[in-house]
Amino acid sequence: MAQENTSNWSFFAEVDQKEREAERTAMNGTRVEEKIIARKVSDAVAQEQAEKAMAVLGVTLEEIEQADVDKRKDGPRDQRICVCGHAVSKHTVVEGRGQVTCKPSAMHCPCKSLRPVLRTSDTRCFLRKTDGPGAEHALSRGMMEAVKRSKTIEWIVPIVCDRCEQPTDKVIPTPIAQGTAGVYKKNEPAAQNALLCRDCFTAI
Repeated sequence: MAQENTSNWSFFAEVDQKEREAERTAMNGTRVEEKIIARKVSDAVAQEQAEKAMAVLGVTLEEIEQADVDKRKDGPRDQRICVCGHAVSKHTVVEGRGQVTCKPSAMHCPCKSLRPVLRTSDTRCFLRKTDGPGAEHALSRGMMEAVKRSKTIEWIVPIVCDRCEQPTDKVIPTPIAQGTAGVYKKNEPAAQNALLCRDCFTAI
């Protein structure tokens, strides 16, 4: 008899546990539904606030969308890279004065001579800073970043040394400056940059 009572109690305990689990599941489902409703309300409020903000603007959404379409029709972006190691599009040329400024990002580049030497499929790879010649030059660093991101790069100028003006199989990007003893290499960004063969790089 005692064994039968024990079995009955086990049965009732199991039923009670299943009921509690069902209640918890139902409560969790209710919480999920409440969260979904709250999110929809929040999105609706945000949408309403955005529409009110847009209403103050003196142009319509359609006009903005059309402007974007027209902009894309103007043609592809300039994918060329200056010898300083930054996109041509990051340079500004003052008409009539020939003055050049280069601002690839928050950083300022002292480049004063716009000279496209490369073309790439993604100019965003070329945002690095020059800390010296060769491997430390922004052009070298940008090319490395393009290779790492599987972006295309190609030379659009003959591979010729800027100093001896002779064709060469390799060039070294070099920030240069003019001193009393002549042209010398700099270990920092410079207004002028050159592509030098190994002999000319060693000579200055």
